[in-house]
Amino acid sequence: MIPRAPLLVLTIGAAILGALVVGIWTLVERDKSEPGPEPPDANGSTGPRSTSTTGKTGIPTVDEIISSVFGDHAFESGRFFEPVTVACVTTRVGAPAPVEGPACSPSQPEGSLVKSVQIGPCSVTWFPADSIGLPEVLQGLRPTETYAVLEVNRELPVLGFVAYVVYFADRTADGATTLVLTMGSQGVKQVNTACGQPPERSIPSNVDPKLWILPPRN
Repeated sequence: MIPRAPLLVLTIGAAILGALVVGIWTLVERDKSEPGPEPPDANGSTGPRSTSTTGKTGIPTVDEIISSVFGDHAFESGRFFEPVTVACVTTRVGAPAPVEGPACSPSQPEGSLVKSVQIGPCSVTWFPADSIGLPEVLQGLRPTETYAVLEVNRELPVLGFVAYVVYFADRTADGATTLVLTMGSQGVKQVNTACGQPPERSIPSNVDPKLWILPPRN
């Protein structure tokens, strides 16, 4: 269970999640005519993006994250997260505001810098990266497939440089849920579950096909 800390960028409730997603997709759409460079494959070379449905991309950092979600030991290697340094806070003012920062520990004065990641089902909250384990990342989900991987390669407020967004599907007899991992170039910066939406409703529409490293599974 995610620790109860007093409360992006992506979301304050469902509305903010939508706002962040719109922000990323606006940038993606805006630069359709000038897509970023092809990512290197496992051997460091560039080439056409994968159309495989196996869930691997040929990008080592992304594939290590995918392997971690499906239960190998990469998470314990300490290379899963790419934390964002954020000032901690001891109070919350007004409505829930995950943009503020993680809660300070009893020994930390307010404003102390903490390496943190954002996690939440819909509204995201900052947590110190060293306090988060794989169960907190999965939030009760058991992904059954890598649904899609999108290249972003843009600077975003608060999160800084975002390279990729990885979508996983957890499909059961009752339907499907999405796990969304927003990555920098080296690891995960934000985790959410798309407010309980299935993956088909969680990905942006009208994206330049060249930006799908792993296209959505239909």
